[in-house]
Amino acid sequence: MLDSSLQMLVSQSIKTLDSILINETLPASERATVAFKILEMAQTLTLTSLVSSDVSVSSAPTPSLSLPALNFTDPKLFLHLAAYRDPELIPTLKDALKKADRPEKITFGIVWQFIPGEDERITEIMQEFPCKMIEIDARQSLGVCWARSLGQRLLQDEDFILQLDSHHRFIKGWDSLLLQQLAQCPSPKPVLSAYTPPYIPPDEIPPGYPCTRLTAHHFDEQGILSFIAGESLAFYSEPQLGMFLAGGFIFAPRQFYLELPYDPFLYFRGEEVTLATRAWTKGWDIFYPYQITLYHYYTRTNAKKHWEIHSEWYKLEQKSRERIKKILRINPLEAGESLEIYDIGTVRTLADYQTFSGINFKTQEISETASKGIPTKTVISHH
Repeated sequence: MLDSSLQMLVSQSIKTLDSILINETLPASERATVAFKILEMAQTLTLTSLVSSDVSVSSAPTPSLSLPALNFTDPKLFLHLAAYRDPELIPTLKDALKKADRPEKITFGIVWQFIPGEDERITEIMQEFPCKMIEIDARQSLGVCWARSLGQRLLQDEDFILQLDSHHRFIKGWDSLLLQQLAQCPSPKPVLSAYTPPYIPPDEIPPGYPCTRLTAHHFDEQGILSFIAGESLAFYSEPQLGMFLAGGFIFAPRQFYLELPYDPFLYFRGEEVTLATRAWTKGWDIFYPYQITLYHYYTRTNAKKHWEIHSEWYKLEQKSRERIKKILRINPLEAGESLEIYDIGTVRTLADYQTFSGINFKTQEISETASKGIPTKTVISHH
């Protein structure tokens, strides 16, 4: 637990962040810079307090929290969605509650990015849902990772997080099935992730799409690794050990967010490979689910995109790519430079991750096993 002084400081920082988010007189860049600092302070204080109360503090700059026993009997779920002008958001929330075995245990954390007068202001609608929400003028948004970073702070006492996009459909009992599969993972720090099968609005589920591995596909012209869906896992009876994460579907204990605050300085490409690398080096073991729990809307032909109205999006993307190369040590950090809470971990090394995954970030080599989504060896955290 946080002591009273820390509770007050974190509470004050959150209130200050709220005032920044609604203060449209500040330029977006200034609002973002101040908001990031407040978020980092609140997250660092929370992390430091938890570490000092639960485990001995080491000299490592990014300590790995000892997870308490996971609550699979009466868990609360935090569904975190960053939505950008997406008409599928409300249908997604309705379907999640309708199909859940225990909807009373679900809380949504929504970051709604919209343009007043063009998109629906959903404040009143969201009162129908168990929801915590941040509303942002879409013209002031700095991208998906920035939005996910803001939304993470809405986590309170929930036991598990489910990070999604804002366009999904669910199977009946999806919440129980996710918990069941996570409990099957032979790791004290498990996370489920995958590219889920598709749906077509409003509720069409095309046949023949199973759960699959995430596989390494190619490095783009800027040297950023991309993934695609691979082998079907329909014939397995337990989740399969993997090494890559999908930003649009992550299910994990709440401590995943405490140890892995989203990097708000990333834009879009590279979100998944950096998050997977940071997670693995902090002791998290990634598994691919073998049973379908939800579906994703991929085509989104007429979807509104951030880069369509943000005239300098390419500057954000360029800075993001430079940062990704430093996180993955493709390019070295400058003298005295620190990535702070957004850096890779110290529980396992980056070199070990590259061996485990069959990926070489500098030479852009993809091994045969990486192209199949299969680790080179079984490496499970015992922290």
